[in-house]
Amino acid sequence: VKSVQPVLTPIPTLEQSVQQCTDCPLHEQSGIALTGRGADDADVLVLLISPATEDQQTGQICSGEQGVLLDKMLAAIGLTGDQVYITSLLKHSVPDQHTITPAEVEACRKHLDQQLESVRPRFILMLGDLVARCFLQQDKALDVFREDINMNPHSASAQYSNARLLVSYSPQELLLSPTDKRKAWQDLQLLQALISHD
Repeated sequence: VKSVQPVLTPIPTLEQSVQQCTDCPLHEQSGIALTGRGADDADVLVLLISPATEDQQTGQICSGEQGVLLDKMLAAIGLTGDQVYITSLLKHSVPDQHTITPAEVEACRKHLDQQLESVRPRFILMLGDLVARCFLQQDKALDVFREDINMNPHSASAQYSNARLLVSYSPQELLLSPTDKRKAWQDLQLLQALISHD
């Protein structure tokens, strides 16, 4: 008697899982979900809060003026777009005036954890006060996060999933407030030093 082999259902890819996800209302309010771009084995993972509205049109996260600035920021410390992995905590763009809820963060967290498990970065660079607050679930100002995380490698907030966390200003914040570029440059120099000494 021949044994009947069970039919195995293929495990959906991350891209498929994100596109099919209906765990929060954001999928009803925006277009396509975007997972990320860059090297899938990068040492540095850049984490934004969500794709921008214009990213929906280009199909690429952090495009347009913000993408140009981010590329310049990375190039200043010797990194190119194909040496990092750029993704976001939320995979859909967030409508204007929408307050991100803990449920939305939790719904997307599993996708991010899947990305971290796949990429296995040594460093996670969180860009923006909103992504730091949502990711770490702490209500602090960005400069407080920078002091606690960037300057204190032994802080409980400085490690996640075997990666060293760093925080700085998002391209959007720097476009709105260019005077913060000096502090952002200090953060990037710290990342550069950590990469070279790790």
